[in-house]
Amino acid sequence: MKRKYRNPPIEEALVEFRFVPGQEWDLTIPGKLHQHDAIKAQYPGKPRTQKVFLEAELQAGPGHPPNLAVHEGVGRVQLVDERGNHLISLGVCLT
Repeated sequence: MKRKYRNPPIEEALVEFRFVPGQEWDLTIPGKLHQHDAIKAQYPGKPRTQKVFLEAELQAGPGHPPNLAVHEGVGRVQLVDERGNHLISLGVCLT
């Protein structure tokens, strides 16, 4: 008998696909994928972007105010369902 929870636990699945190294990232790929009928049916929400930070540098010293520099990488695009509970995240692999 399967247990039924009053407040079921959060479930999450993560799948990562990596493609042939050396291929240049094309910023039109997320839009092309979102136009595919099966993807658009499951993820009809407005695509959103997610910033990716590559590096943060803090410089501080006696007699000098602290200086913070943040270097951004290429962002990721997220395709979301109507409720915002499920998403596909697309972007450049940094490793």
